[in-house]
Amino acid sequence: MNSTPTSEHLFQFEFAPVEDIKPWGNHDDGDLSLSLYALTDGHFKISVGKETLLRYTPEIISHWGLPHEDADYQVAGFARDLFASVAAIISLIPTFFENIIRDESIFRHLRKGHAQNSYSVVPSGVIDKLEIKKTNSGFEQDRYNAFRWLGERSLWLNYLTACPDMWFVRVGNEVWIQWDNADRKFEGINVWTARCGTCVLSVQTFLAECHSFAERLLSAMESRIVSIEKGIVRAQIPLDTVSLRDQLLKFKNEFEKLLSARYEPDIDWVESEKAIRTIALNSGINLPV
Repeated sequence: MNSTPTSEHLFQFEFAPVEDIKPWGNHDDGDLSLSLYALTDGHFKISVGKETLLRYTPEIISHWGLPHEDADYQVAGFARDLFASVAAIISLIPTFFENIIRDESIFRHLRKGHAQNSYSVVPSGVIDKLEIKKTNSGFEQDRYNAFRWLGERSLWLNYLTACPDMWFVRVGNEVWIQWDNADRKFEGINVWTARCGTCVLSVQTFLAECHSFAERLLSAMESRIVSIEKGIVRAQIPLDTVSLRDQLLKFKNEFEKLLSARYEPDIDWVESEKAIRTIALNSGINLPV
């Protein structure tokens, strides 16, 4: 499914009430703290046309007894993951890789077909994990080399159960946001409402949305500190607002650095193409010309 963003922001978030955020640390000896990072605890989502990424299904909401339909975590953590990928996302990729991204069937077969094929050489029965790693070392190295560029353009969301699978890739003058959560289940229940799809927007729009997210998040952090200073809200422990403001400045500098970073691929494109061709050959996949 292809879609375009709506008029609302691509990246959206909402903080949890300060009073509800539990301090970190050892409660028994009173060694507790609340950093600005911890105070960004809340919900976030990505609005992609008619669908919403990071939104739980009604079935999993009922199963887990969740109070909110969107993923919850520290919003600053999500922002860090996203901003660390922006330099890669907005960089042009070689035509070979563009052609693979454009061919949805081939792309999904390359990602999933090799994962299944790579273990076909492992003998049946109980095998020591180290032996499995040794047996599949060649396959795993090919897979890493083949898809490290995609990992650089994906969000690391392993802090979420059945973490959603999504990636952002530049194709020409567009950024394609793609996701595949069909197999993201918990005890047989689909976790995410957005199953499979693609959302397309211009590189300029995507980058503007990233900067908007950074500005809105920093502004919300600032407002949170002001509310604490004025006594409008009260955390569960006393907070040092001078320290919180120092942390705010560090976040500002960090975000600016990430959003202006230059991209250098971890794996040379030639090596990545070679690895993909090896995977295709071993999996019986015909690559686009």
